[in-house]
Amino acid sequence: MPFFRGFKQVVLVKQVPDLTAGHVPIKPDGTIDRSKVRPMFNPSDLSALEAALDLKDRMGGMIFPLSMGPPDAEQVLRDCYLAGTDYHYLLTDRRLGGSDTLGTSYALAQAVRYIESQWGPVDVVHSGIKALDGETGQVGPQVARWLSRPCLPYVEEVLDIDLTKEKPLHAALIITGGTARVRSPLPCVVVDAPTKYSLRTPYASRLLNAGGFKMEMLNIDQIDCVVPFIGVDLSPTKVWKSEPQTSAEGFRQTRVLTPDQIPQLVDKWGKMGLFKQEA
Repeated sequence: MPFFRGFKQVVLVKQVPDLTAGHVPIKPDGTIDRSKVRPMFNPSDLSALEAALDLKDRMGGMIFPLSMGPPDAEQVLRDCYLAGTDYHYLLTDRRLGGSDTLGTSYALAQAVRYIESQWGPVDVVHSGIKALDGETGQVGPQVARWLSRPCLPYVEEVLDIDLTKEKPLHAALIITGGTARVRSPLPCVVVDAPTKYSLRTPYASRLLNAGGFKMEMLNIDQIDCVVPFIGVDLSPTKVWKSEPQTSAEGFRQTRVLTPDQIPQLVDKWGKMGLFKQEA
């Protein structure tokens, strides 16, 4: 496969169980029994996909969606193709099953390196903020660390890319109280926030040309990912207990306080050492 000299992006996408459908079955090892839950495209990754497509509209080039999961995760890659992506990679290997974020991010980083060996250096790797089935928000930044590349978190919008500048990528990041504008060198990893981008309507031409979908399936041997921290048994993070949420708000509870209760609460927090005296 020849190197492609144009602008190149990888977008990390994931098929997750639809946790909004009701009861979520848990296996004895603490992981979700995915065979009994309807799969769906991870919502946060839809924003990352549209962010990559938006950049392709401006810069041209190619987008390589990359997913790690069981063979039927091919469906999310097909959804990417309908929206306008180019060549697709599915990392599927039973030995990766149940990996925590450490193993997952390492495997994905190795797969990015594999893609670069086929097509040439990737300019931007996109990630969603979090996966619906994990809620850790760790994989995107960890992929950046494994690749030794700058990571831009909570990117609301990539404003422009000026390849004449030392730091070509100009982005707006969500911070407490507003946004900050920053510049980054390339290559980099962008963790896209779900506040700006909504996935476009599939192209009719691609709906009519499903045969144009191109995908390569990978295993851990192909990407040199035989390491002692992948899979449910070798991952350093162990699931101790999983419980279903009791409401749509999860376990978060809201207390309404009356004005006369506030001094008592402040006194309680003070005794707990939550306040510092001014110097």
